[in-house]
Amino acid sequence: MQAAFEKAKQQVKVAQADLAKVQAGAKAGEIAAQRADIARLQAQLQGEINTQQATGARLKAQLEGETKAQQAKLDRLQAQLIGEKKAQQATLDRLEAQLIGEKKAQQAKIARLKVQLEG
Repeated sequence: MQAAFEKAKQQVKVAQADLAKVQAGAKAGEIAAQRADIARLQAQLQGEINTQQATGARLKAQLEGETKAQQAKLDRLQAQLIGEKKAQQATLDRLEAQLIGEKKAQQAKIARLKVQLEG
């Protein structure tokens, strides 16, 4: 599209140069034809500019949408990770408390057995 844009700009310059030559000693019909050619090329150039601007706007909107979707996915995964870490910590805390309770029970049993053996 950029190449077409550049080509159209070049065609406008050529047509303007031709017009300048024609105006130097040309007939009214030739001048009118050159002016019409320039007008056509300028309209073509404007159409290509409009197309490029529309394409740029579409691509920008698409990129913004994809960026928002990726950010939402990242936020969801981070929240999921935090939840899993909390669940694992709760499991560790529960198992640690269970281990402490079992250790105390074993110590009490050992103490009771010692008393039985001594007495």
